Amino acid sequence: MFDSSDEIVTQYEELFTERGNCISVGSGWLNIVADVCHCIMRNADITKEYAQTTEEKAVIAYPQVLQVKEKFGGLRFYTNVSNDYINGVIAMAEMQAHRTCEYCGKPGKSTRGGWIKTLCDDCNKTK
Repeated sequence: MFDSSDEIVTQYEELFTERGNCISVGSGWLNIVADVCHCIMRNADITKEYAQTTEEKAVIAYPQVLQVKEKFGGLRFYTNVSNDYINGVIAMAEMQAHRTCEYCGKPGKSTRGGWIKTLCDDCNKTK
């Protein structure tokens, strides 16, 4: 359970070396973001593990997270490189975020009118 974006950046520092802390989403989505980071790192680790030579292993770098943000009530997660696996992980996270309150992490839905956010009923009443 992550309470701040700084904790995610510290836990997955290999993914955030280029731009530092670039996560700007509500606390309800932090665990979704952390899950994406975990999957991307694990995939890179497995790729390195199966590289044939020391030279190949040295060339394989961790993808860099460029930006994580909310836009139109949805999660946007950008990296400097991509492949089918990374695209799939990000797509699943984006779908999950569309059903999760950005502020508290409870089940949520897109709000109507004005600024679009994904919120639970309680957070929608207080925001």
